[in-house]
Amino acid sequence: MKTCKELYESVEYGGLKKTELQCSQTIKSFLEKFPYSSSIMEEVEGKRPIEQFYHLQTLLLWVIPDYMDLFYNAANQYGYNRLDEIKQAVYMLGELPNPNVNKERIMSLLNIPIIQDVSFDSKDTFTIYSSEYPEIRFQLANKFLEGNAEIEEYFESTTLPNLCYQHTTFLADQFHDNLSTVATCEGLFHHPYHHAYSITPDNETVIDLTYNAVFSQDTFNRLERPKKVLYSKNYNELIRDVQEALKNSNLDPDSYYLLQAAIYEEYLSQENTSTKKLIRTN
Repeated sequence: MKTCKELYESVEYGGLKKTELQCSQTIKSFLEKFPYSSSIMEEVEGKRPIEQFYHLQTLLLWVIPDYMDLFYNAANQYGYNRLDEIKQAVYMLGELPNPNVNKERIMSLLNIPIIQDVSFDSKDTFTIYSSEYPEIRFQLANKFLEGNAEIEEYFESTTLPNLCYQHTTFLADQFHDNLSTVATCEGLFHHPYHHAYSITPDNETVIDLTYNAVFSQDTFNRLERPKKVLYSKNYNELIRDVQEALKNSNLDPDSYYLLQAAIYEEYLSQENTSTKKLIRTN
């Protein structure tokens, strides 16, 4: 049975190592066929392969979109998760300073091979239409949550991407009946990674501030394909689970409390599964 530390490292580090290898392979394969100088990578030389992958993807998207197919064909050779193209579109739409000034952004997103169209309702909701997946509709979270001074200040002072544990903890503090959840989601090359998000008390709506987006539960599940580790907890349940994890998980005390609680729950689930197997064997 794996320890909490081993469970954490197998997902966070094991998946990251494999993803970085596949990013490097994709970039190498693409540059071998790309007719221009590989100096386009000089700006990110020495950075991690995932950063280089997204740098190249963004450069092609905005500057030389004729080679997008070549890039994605290279990525597909190494098991690329095509849903990541939709995720990147959600990120790019969610970060618009003024969502009504969106023409240039939408036109660039139409260079992504699997995106057929993007619409906006002139208020707060975008819809992404794809040739391969059902439509993805989401509401901008800063519009969904507007009217609360503390939340509006949070949006103004916080960088949204890559802070899922911080965001979910913040929302738990603001809305005690919301359900905090941590799941393993499918990453860039399908390897799982831990991700936290908030769910409304009716269990129908997901608030994910890393995207600045609010989804129906069904839409979020189609986009992220989550496998829950820390099942939806209201504020009081979450505090209890965090305290248990801090006492028993032996994880780095400086890591996010929400992640520690999730890993500890994953550990307990593993322990329960082992006990059930032992009972059946006997």
